Amino acid sequence: MNNYFKLKWYDIILVIVLFFVGICIINTLFLYLAKIINLNPYVFTPIITVGNYILIYIVYHFICLKPRNESFKISYSYNNIKFFPIAFLLFLGQYLVSEYLTGLIPTQGGILEKMYKAMSYALLGNTENYPIITFISVCIVAPIFEEIFFRGFILKGMLNNGVKPYAAILISSLIFGGIHIFPWQAVGGILAGTILGITFYKSGSLLTCTTLHFINNFVAYLLFIRYKSLESPDFGFSGFALFIVGIILIVIFGHFYIKFTKNKNMEITKYGNTISDSK
Repeated sequence: MNNYFKLKWYDIILVIVLFFVGICIINTLFLYLAKIINLNPYVFTPIITVGNYILIYIVYHFICLKPRNESFKISYSYNNIKFFPIAFLLFLGQYLVSEYLTGLIPTQGGILEKMYKAMSYALLGNTENYPIITFISVCIVAPIFEEIFFRGFILKGMLNNGVKPYAAILISSLIFGGIHIFPWQAVGGILAGTILGITFYKSGSLLTCTTLHFINNFVAYLLFIRYKSLESPDFGFSGFALFIVGIILIVIFGHFYIKFTKNKNMEITKYGNTISDSK
């Protein structure tokens, strides 16, 4: 029998600490390297991101997985992929709600203005000069590795440990939003993380949530390139009207997605391991 890993509360704290410590260490190393070879450190962004996740896994493997004789596996199976159109419309509803709510957060004055400028530079500062690097980082590396880490590792690990699904999804989405630091990203991250968590829980596969994450980031990337701004373009509809549309989409397609996949969610075996029920 496979002894799949179980993420305990102190494990969650450990991986969060590893996340920030790792990014500081790896970022410092590549900043030094960039200075030596006289290169913009931004070009190393995808490598830094991937390296950090690999470092987290290596440390966690030797500290937790190996001593406990537990295994960590990921799946990209096609479970519930036929319901992807419904999941997409559900995610679209979340996107519209998120855009409205983040638009309510001030971007002028005090610390928020400084944070918004820092976020804008972090996301857009090098996009024009390094569009390919930005594409790789935002549209390839982020969807793949963030979904492995937040859904395939943190969410699945909590489910394996017997945490109630709604609590595990909420906690993992809060961590997902919180790690993005900036409040505009944090709000969007929490909402998106909730929907992505539901799709992962319902399938046991990273395929749907990774694809949705890619679509979200790719659209954002195209808007960055086209409008050179983090502000949503004006399509002739009021923000509140789109918010209402988003709520309607969430209610309708959330109902259908949960209904159609009600017997196909990840379940916990008596050994505490998650399985995907394909009834």
